[in-house]
Amino acid sequence: MHLCIVGSGASGWLVANQLKEHDFITKVIIIGSPNIPHIGVGESTTLSLPESHSKFNVDLGEFIRESHAAVKYGVYYQNWSQNDWIHFFKSESAFKRSNPPLSARKYIQLLGNKPTNVPIHDLYGKHIWREAVGKNNVFPKNRGISEIDEEYPHTFHFDAGQYINYLKKQAFKSPKIEFVEETVENVNFSEGGYIQGLNLTNNINIVADYYVNTTGQRLESKNIFKEEYDSLEDVLLTTKAVVYPLEYTDKRKQFHPYTVAKTMKHGWRWITPTWERIGTGYTFSDNHISVDEAVNEFITNIGDKTIQPKVVDFRPRMNKQTFKLNSCSIGMANGFLEPLDAPGLALTNNVTGRLEELLKIYHIDIQNKNLYNNTLYNEGLDILNNGIKKSYNFWITFILNQYKTCYRNDTQFWVDHKNVKWDEWDIAMKDLNAYCDIHKNDYDVMMLAQTTAARNIQFNTPLPKHITPMQFPLDETLPPTQHHLDWIESFHKL
Repeated sequence: MHLCIVGSGASGWLVANQLKEHDFITKVIIIGSPNIPHIGVGESTTLSLPESHSKFNVDLGEFIRESHAAVKYGVYYQNWSQNDWIHFFKSESAFKRSNPPLSARKYIQLLGNKPTNVPIHDLYGKHIWREAVGKNNVFPKNRGISEIDEEYPHTFHFDAGQYINYLKKQAFKSPKIEFVEETVENVNFSEGGYIQGLNLTNNINIVADYYVNTTGQRLESKNIFKEEYDSLEDVLLTTKAVVYPLEYTDKRKQFHPYTVAKTMKHGWRWITPTWERIGTGYTFSDNHISVDEAVNEFITNIGDKTIQPKVVDFRPRMNKQTFKLNSCSIGMANGFLEPLDAPGLALTNNVTGRLEELLKIYHIDIQNKNLYNNTLYNEGLDILNNGIKKSYNFWITFILNQYKTCYRNDTQFWVDHKNVKWDEWDIAMKDLNAYCDIHKNDYDVMMLAQTTAARNIQFNTPLPKHITPMQFPLDETLPPTQHHLDWIESFHKL
């Protein structure tokens, strides 16, 4: 099968690296326009990153050095509630070692009864809170690129531009990969949306069996794949970001193994350390504050009036149909929510995994242009599209929950976000236990439970009020620790 990927950002190269590993993929053409720059302001990720890396040959040291990577154990939410807390990545091992052993579902139920005067890190996550946050970036020693089964699994921050270069280098190790640096001017559609080929600049034509759109969030006039979107601007209110890379002034202190998300007047600011710099930006709503006011607030918060940040536009939206007959959209081309808790690459990898399933099943029949009339194939597309929509809806619900449970009400932005109407959030907050059954993913729902309990808000649970998480302590342990900077530095000395 011949695959064509349009777009040479992180999503495009990540898809190429994963799919080139399949025997039935015989050729992968990646088309990158020289006229479209990459933003490259730093990247925060979830555990889906090491999971995707496991699908192709990733050497830990090479990845860390070439992507300017740093460890991420979670997101430190600063000034979202009475008690700051770190939303750290979890594994089953913590629950198995509780006394008595618990399931994730059981702990979700217990958190609903957390006393409102008890900080969540008095109950669990206390070691990573004390070591990673409280002791100047000391963290559990690492033994590999991902310790999914360990008590404190991790992922990474990295420089987005450097990561693209790293992925590109990995892809070119395969003879299947071909890179074309041109701009796609036209997509040729036939009946039902089957793509027959692409017309590029310099009279170049590309014909493939399957096409992947990873062109990012394009203007309507540049929407060559004719994607249709549902706007989410009335649910997620941020629309812009002011960004700037900062130099280290005290690297040992500033090189922390977590993302910081701190509230601002009309949004929030991220701080993501990478090896060479600190990626930071202010995500805000231009319906509540002007760009100039946001820039001034950002500069004031940093405390350096000499910096000249740039402004990045985005619009929260979701593709109406991710998978078509012989094409799909991945990354920002498929939709974008906002940067909070880093859903971007998680959703990219979600779609990529489903694309792998589709191509494994239909890699022969997909070359048949009569797919429009193939009932089984179209039913499969419906199942995939519904699954993607479900994933996006969960992330919308989770991000919205951060805003709705935040204790700030001092500006109209925070008031308006609390008044946003989103049916799935109402369903989840009415009964998180029932939402587990609907969503069928206890660990995703645990994210909602953690956030809500950390904000000292009790929620509906089938357990009696006198049964609380204080009565079922997690027997957390911490392996030998090491300063984050020392561990990352060891790879650069190799």
